[in-house]
Amino acid sequence: MSVVSPRSTLPSPPMSSHPVPAASANATRDPDDARPPVCWLLWGDEPIGGVRRALLNFAGGLRARGWPVQLLCLDDGPLAETLRSLGYTVHCLHEDGQQHARYAATAASGRLGQLAALRQLRGYRPALTAALRQLRPAVVSVYWPDFLLLAGGPCRQLGIRLLWEMPEVPSVYRFRLNQRIYAALLAWYRVKPVANSRFSGERLGQPRGLAVVYPPSDPAQFDPARVQPWRRADWQLPEDAILLGAVARLSPQKCGEALIQALALARSKEPRLHLVFVGGPLDSPYAETLRTLVRQLQLGAFVHFIPAVDDPAPAQAMMDVILSCRPDAEGFGLSIVEAMLMQKPVLARALGGPAETVLDGVTGWHLADAEPATIAAGIARALAERPRWQAMGTAARQRAIAHYSLAVSLPAYERCLRAEPWR
Repeated sequence: MSVVSPRSTLPSPPMSSHPVPAASANATRDPDDARPPVCWLLWGDEPIGGVRRALLNFAGGLRARGWPVQLLCLDDGPLAETLRSLGYTVHCLHEDGQQHARYAATAASGRLGQLAALRQLRGYRPALTAALRQLRPAVVSVYWPDFLLLAGGPCRQLGIRLLWEMPEVPSVYRFRLNQRIYAALLAWYRVKPVANSRFSGERLGQPRGLAVVYPPSDPAQFDPARVQPWRRADWQLPEDAILLGAVARLSPQKCGEALIQALALARSKEPRLHLVFVGGPLDSPYAETLRTLVRQLQLGAFVHFIPAVDDPAPAQAMMDVILSCRPDAEGFGLSIVEAMLMQKPVLARALGGPAETVLDGVTGWHLADAEPATIAAGIARALAERPRWQAMGTAARQRAIAHYSLAVSLPAYERCLRAEPWR
């Protein structure tokens, strides 16, 4: 098999067919200011969510400013197809669509499985090295920590700078063991770490050369003056309902059970409350767990499940308040910022990135923990301040544009692309 997919014969994507975010569409550059090729290394099947939207915003913004953008995927998949549809040339090492699934299944089988998965990942190195020789990027950017082991050797061998854009908050092991391991990997492979929030950088241990760059949002895409909200009737939702929206992937990390239990508590005081999940997969065991809980609490008419969508803006426009809750810390939470752009107040757990983005009592409300009673109390607080929702939404959009938009994040990201690893 050829190292690079036969569908990707060009060294860089076409420069005109991708609609770029409005924040960067009018960008200009000095013709003498060289911008070398930047390559993202991906699985190719990353699901709809914040990482995917941040990637598309950065890639579109960089291309509008003259950076040649390359996409290198270990396998073909939905994200690879999306990128092709936007005019990018996508280079794939494999095309069977099963590489990530096999890796995940191997890694899930205990400690020995994790070691076997890492060996499987290292098996990609020869093909990856050959592909990078052909593409010749100046910078390779990875999201997933495992990819540091995969790309670190080839990038160091070929003299390519390596960036690690952290999508999640690192855990803290006993004796800060994982922070020490990360520090050693970053130093050995000369990786530039890019945290998605101040909190993420602190949890990583503030390694040398750390930069904080917030994942970019697009105020033009998430513009309540432009977006047409979903019609409630199309989803069998009452026009007078107070909609609490949870726009995120359905997983235990998103506290779906706690949100449903909180709704049951809050409805005793406000019966017009409805909870709307927008995200998938809806055919997963976890989704069935949530539906079982809904039946047990007799909330079938008040909890709604809608599949994941590429553009969540119309769904967010339909909501009254956005909920975001996790049992652990959230690294950033791009969907929260996108809701703020849609002028929606957000009720979020104040741990990790959301504690930085949401201002308590100004653009939304903070939750001290992820317990149902705490969430229900937060809903009650939000209902008590209903006359302020519009003003809070206006303040939320202003804050999101000022601090978390592509116009702010893109220049910071460009500085990381040019920087030496330790600067």
